[in-house]
Amino acid sequence: MDINSYIEDDINMLKSIDIKAITRIADLIIKTIENNGKIISFGNGGSSADADHLTAELNGHFLRSRSALPALSLSNGSVITAISNDYGYENVFSRQIEALCNENDCVIGITTSGRSINVINALKKARDKNAITIAMTGSNHELLKNICNEVIYVNSDKTPNIQDIHTAIIHIISYIIDEHFY
Repeated sequence: MDINSYIEDDINMLKSIDIKAITRIADLIIKTIENNGKIISFGNGGSSADADHLTAELNGHFLRSRSALPALSLSNGSVITAISNDYGYENVFSRQIEALCNENDCVIGITTSGRSINVINALKKARDKNAITIAMTGSNHELLKNICNEVIYVNSDKTPNIQDIHTAIIHIISYIIDEHFY
């Protein structure tokens, strides 16, 4: 693949994202915060970085200075390795959801493949706790639709492109939230 094809793929994927789904997700996040809940996000590898990015935009701000918003990502290395060692990597996020999530929270799992068992297990645990559940994924999103209140997906199976578009989605959500709380 050449650079122009890569960029063209990103452009086409960006044009195809579901703006209504993004708006619904931003509204769920706003509702969660207004109901004194927090946003909990997580993922593996680059998706973990995306979860950290979302948390930074909410704790800090996107474009407008506003009050800090309650959000955390489940990316603490010591916690991840301790849980992985004691309970298995498939439980690394669900164990943290068990400890940190309440029914008034919003949980966002990010998985480019749509098949990361640790993300799926955590979303199921959050659903069982009656939290709002959201997934960000690639084209393999069918399983997540049965678990989550909302699923936003990028119609691709190319991880780098999916992550590019996930960043754009995080920025659009952050923009909507900044405008609301400004």
